[in-house]
Amino acid sequence: MLSTIRAALLAAIGLFAPVAQAQDRSTVERAVSGVAAEWNRTWNAHDADAWAALFDRPVGVFIFGATAYPLDSIKPVAARYMGQRSNEAWTVDKVHVVPLSDTSAFLQFTLSGRYTLASGITWEYDRSAHVTALVHRRGSSWKIVASANSAGGRRLPS
Repeated sequence: MLSTIRAALLAAIGLFAPVAQAQDRSTVERAVSGVAAEWNRTWNAHDADAWAALFDRPVGVFIFGATAYPLDSIKPVAARYMGQRSNEAWTVDKVHVVPLSDTSAFLQFTLSGRYTLASGITWEYDRSAHVTALVHRRGSSWKIVASANSAGGRRLPS
C-alpha cells in the first residue's frame, strides 16, 4: 500500500513540477534537509505543536502506518503517539532531496531509533523508519504538504 502511495507521489511530482535550476539546487537541498532535522528534533522532544507546525496545505494528506490523516488531525495524532512512548530517541541516518523548483522538493529520509510503550515493550529500528514527503516553500520556511511514513522495527526481548 505505501509503495503504491510513494509511486503515486513520485508520478505526480514528475508530471506537475518543473525541474529546479542547477544554481538553485544546493540552496533547496540545504533548506529541505533542514526539514528532516527539524522533524527529528521536534519528535524527539515530544513537542506535538512544533512538529505539527512543519505541515501545511494544499495537499494535506499525511500517512502514518496505513492510515491517512487530514492536516487538522496531525497534532492530535502526534500527541497520541508521543504520549504512548517513553525513552524515545531517533537519529536521521540519510537524507535525500530532489529539488523540483525553487519552491518545491521531494524529501526522503531514513531514521534509526527506539522507544518503549507503556506496556514495557521496547521497539528498535535500525535504518528502517522511512519518511517520504513533498515539501513546498511558504515565504521563508519550508512546509510538508504530503507525507507517508513507514517503519520496520523489531520488538526487543523483555
